[in-house]
Amino acid sequence: MKPGRQKNYDANMSILRESGIDFETANNGVAVLIRFPIVVDFFPSTNKWRYNNETFFGDAKKLIRFIGESASFAKPKKQKKFDLSGKKVTVTGPGITAVRKE
Repeated sequence: MKPGRQKNYDANMSILRESGIDFETANNGVAVLIRFPIVVDFFPSTNKWRYNNETFFGDAKKLIRFIGESASFAKPKKQKKFDLSGKKVTVTGPGITAVRKE
């Protein structure tokens, strides 16, 4: 690994370990796989990560901030009930999940 990339890798891995985020490494540490609260593949030596088939750039601090912001959308919000044409639906966040109550 090139010296600059090794420095990035060491700094980013240290930040991830201190953050308490659960992750696993793949490809001899080249990729870091984060599966909760959102699914992200992070490449600590190049300061890149993949989320929903998009590539983002930034170090581990920026990634942790991104996970925090994105996870707030992934968490179920307080559920609200609506009557829609005689069927009950439950709103759980940005999308609507229809739930039939019998």
